[in-house]
Amino acid sequence: MDDKDVQNRLAVYLEISERIKDEGHLDSEEHQKDLETKKRLFQQVISEMGMSSEEQEELEKMGDNFLDIAQDFYFKDDLEQSGVFAEKAAQLLPYDLGPLELLLRVYVSFPDEESQNKAKEIASEILKLDSSHKTALVIKHQEREKSSANIW
Repeated sequence: MDDKDVQNRLAVYLEISERIKDEGHLDSEEHQKDLETKKRLFQQVISEMGMSSEEQEELEKMGDNFLDIAQDFYFKDDLEQSGVFAEKAAQLLPYDLGPLELLLRVYVSFPDEESQNKAKEIASEILKLDSSHKTALVIKHQEREKSSANIW
């Protein structure tokens, strides 16, 4: 597979990932608590779009590599680079909590409002995959408390 084929397959893969998120396939109540079911659903859609399981595995390995790089940067206290690579990993692994959890830790570390808003978005994404995720629930709860305090 040459570079152009890899780029085309990656584009298709990312399009499928975004489409599934946008259409709510990963949010359905039926699949709310079973990440393996979500992964199988994602693999089914990939297959229907004409991508082989070998190609999907190759892209997942890329996602895992991005996550490893992101974690290395995180432990070296380079949060910006960690966030960049965690975002790439999250794109390639849309059903995986690992990249999202790392992104959440990264964005919570920054005190600015934009980063805090991004942390809330990521917490919502995590809760779509795991409705009982403790850290994400705490962040969403804090958001609700802050909103209700602003009313008064």
